[in-house]
Amino acid sequence: MNNTPPLPLPEDEWKLKVNANYQEAMKTLISLVTASLVLPIFFIRNFLGISDPVPIRPHLHASAYWAWVFLFASLLCSMFFYLGAAKFVKVVCGGKEEWPKRLFRIDPEKFFEHLRDGAVGGTVLFFVAAIVALGRFFTQS
Repeated sequence: MNNTPPLPLPEDEWKLKVNANYQEAMKTLISLVTASLVLPIFFIRNFLGISDPVPIRPHLHASAYWAWVFLFASLLCSMFFYLGAAKFVKVVCGGKEEWPKRLFRIDPEKFFEHLRDGAVGGTVLFFVAAIVALGRFFTQS
């Protein structure tokens, strides 16, 4: 039995709802990004007719590697999103996170809100860049 009292709801309960909606959207995007890390290998093998034991490295161009770099950056941004979202909920519900105020002279709620929002933008931007790089790979001769 858990004796920890639940977090009190803040006056601005809408902030928690918005944060939850962000998290639902990010779950979908992270699933797409994660699948995209592996799918190019299957696509390359199918489109180029390369059997499984044969390495695909000789058939890859720089754009394929860039796609994986962008996908990794997208995943990294999504991890920052979840960190920012969790800390945002903590601060909104009355938890103490004073280091943003000490280090950056910014209100902790605003800091984690900006971190969360910036991480969403980075996740989307890097994912789109990865799709563009994969498109370039498949259109190269």
